[in-house]
Amino acid sequence: IEFRVIVWASKDRTAAKALWENYDVHGEWAARLGKNHPHLMQIMVDEFKAPSDDRKVILKALREVVKNKWVFPLFFGSQQSSVEKDLWCSPGELKAEFTQFWNIFEGVHAWQDKLLKNYHKTGTVATLTGFRRRGPLKETEAINEPVQGTASDIVVDGMCRLSEEAKKTERDELQWRLNIHDDVG
Repeated sequence: IEFRVIVWASKDRTAAKALWENYDVHGEWAARLGKNHPHLMQIMVDEFKAPSDDRKVILKALREVVKNKWVFPLFFGSQQSSVEKDLWCSPGELKAEFTQFWNIFEGVHAWQDKLLKNYHKTGTVATLTGFRRRGPLKETEAINEPVQGTASDIVVDGMCRLSEEAKKTERDELQWRLNIHDDVG
């Protein structure tokens, strides 16, 4: 849900196209980073016990790492130095990829800049459904709040609709039982 909210808020054409075409952004960046920085592939073997002779398995392990230490952190405002550290890279090592990432997702980057500029001016951020949060917030929180807050609003709305439908149709199996992060069970 959160990636979709980022697309909705930023109106980034590349990210929207990725959603429509089921394009694996995380897999793409795992392949790029693994190709340009082979030590990341070796870390998957050494630290994550991926078989050293199976490139597919290594890339799958790297995809999970890149998803949580590159793509989503950047979408939520992390800086180059932070993602480099999290990906076991030296300072400046991922500069070319960082620049390339933001050239590809320029709409997301422009949205982040606009959001932060407004936050510094007003001291507040808002979800896409209108709920406001006041500072003080770190810049990553100022980006995160509107996204996760909107995702939460969507999940809560879905839970309420399911509850109403369960009551109206006397179908208890429609009653939501659990909410974990941005998923309903």
